Amino acid sequence: MSTGVGEDLARVTVISPTRRIDLALPGSATIGEVLPHVVRFSGHEGSTTGDPVHSWVLQRLGEDPFDPTRLVSALGIRDGEVLHLRQRQAAMPDAAFDDVVDAVATSTNTQPSWRPAHSRRMALAVLGLVLIGTPLVIVLHRPELPVSLAALGLAVASGLASILLSRAFDRAVVAHALAWFAVGLSALAGWFLLGSEDVGLRALVACALVLVAAGTMAVGTGVRSHVFAAVAVTALVLILVAMAVVLLPGRPVEVCAVAVAVLLGVTPWLPGLCYRLARVAMPNLPTSAEELARDDQPVQSDIVARAVAADRLLAGLLFATCAGATVLSLVLVLDGRWSALALTGACGLALLLRARAFVGLAQRLVVLLSGLAVTAMTLVRLALGVEDGVLLLAVGMVLVVALAVALGYYAAQAYNRFVSPVWGRTGDILEWLAVMAVVPLVLAVLDLYDLVRGLGGA
Repeated sequence: MSTGVGEDLARVTVISPTRRIDLALPGSATIGEVLPHVVRFSGHEGSTTGDPVHSWVLQRLGEDPFDPTRLVSALGIRDGEVLHLRQRQAAMPDAAFDDVVDAVATSTNTQPSWRPAHSRRMALAVLGLVLIGTPLVIVLHRPELPVSLAALGLAVASGLASILLSRAFDRAVVAHALAWFAVGLSALAGWFLLGSEDVGLRALVACALVLVAAGTMAVGTGVRSHVFAAVAVTALVLILVAMAVVLLPGRPVEVCAVAVAVLLGVTPWLPGLCYRLARVAMPNLPTSAEELARDDQPVQSDIVARAVAADRLLAGLLFATCAGATVLSLVLVLDGRWSALALTGACGLALLLRARAFVGLAQRLVVLLSGLAVTAMTLVRLALGVEDGVLLLAVGMVLVVALAVALGYYAAQAYNRFVSPVWGRTGDILEWLAVMAVVPLVLAVLDLYDLVRGLGGA
């Protein structure tokens, strides 16, 4: 069911110290984003772009000023409301009460309360614990084929129920939860289905079932299909790696090292690939002054939908590559060799620095979380390999204090400042160095240096 464009707007009247204006506030914007425009329409100008947010407030009569970080839709602003624009130091005070019961009731009603939506979430959480937790506990205690088949049957039942609730009864929230339960149960059933001790074979079967389940949920339910498509692509990446591990027995670390390098190398190509897959017509660069002045390139009628599709596709592919790199890095970290740990450290640093190139929330978040996870795993494995407890404590305290100071300063002062071009260029250089270090480190994991020295008689 589509939502009309006008349903996201709140048509309000804003009373400022100098005039009265009627505005339509977009529900998807924050108060801090619309406040500079409200101030400008009211006849006031700030010295900087952030001055209106710091100097002015928007509030209801008798209530506290709105939080600048809250969405307009989250504040419950309705059509026809009257809002007041005031300077921050002259904000209107809260309503005063002369009755204790009225004051307590009013203040209590403004606090978050238990709603039916919370009951539904609690029921779905308990349902997830029952559907996934029960087979998991049983299969860990008695890893037998009937238990895995029962988990697979639960996955099929959850998937069918999800499709039915989504398509026939329009229960998107419950259908979405059941779809995730189906994917999780498929992974659980696939891991224990064959009962083999070969980790590569178990991972291959589990990822194959996850691919089928996630792909079916993406097409069948129609609820957040791009998220399930991202999980399906991730499973496909891991299937290819697991196939290589099965075909090359005894060399899982080497296979994972090559796969991590390949995944890290393809991430810069993903934005252009996504725009091509979405068939977004990119503008042609003019070759002469006449072409620049003419500017007759047509704009696609559905360019907005294509751009959104490309953005979601990029987020999904980044999730697949970064999640795959994180899982494969775990194998390298568990190996413990210096070359494997150096490779994961370089990959983690490269991912952290490469996140700067993506401005989308989901895209940057995926790359950042992957880089943090890989870096953290590497540091923990290095710490476990240090036998001198005093040295470990000293180095650990220095790193913790340095990170606490740097991150605390960034969160308090520097998070909303423009980064100097010098620091940006430094980040680019560090990223290039980290990426260039990946290839020789992969060769070290493959023991090619020892092979070459052996061929030379060393």
